Amino acid sequence: MLISCSAYGCTNRFVRGIGISFYKFPLKNNDLCQKWVVTTKGASFIPTKYSYICSVHFHKEDYNYENANKPRLKSNVVPSIFNFPEKMDCKKAIKRKHISINVTDIRDTQ
Repeated sequence: MLISCSAYGCTNRFVRGIGISFYKFPLKNNDLCQKWVVTTKGASFIPTKYSYICSVHFHKEDYNYENANKPRLKSNVVPSIFNFPEKMDCKKAIKRKHISINVTDIRDTQ
């Protein structure tokens, strides 16, 4: 399974040995999970058990370093380091023209 960061615009993917860790969304804590969604600019994003945020989006102070092998995120930490553009581009929907065709018109051409 491919693990990639769910933060808007982040292209980080899990590669062994590269030094970037990935953390699952806190699905069991609705309030904290919603904060993660909002801060990652994913207002319409619905996280699943396969949704992750990479370590690039957390400060050093957000970790417990008790276990030297693998630092762990503190319990109520929210990702806060992002490189969003000042103005997010929202693509406008293309207006489509609706053409009505009569069935009799089609039969007349055959």
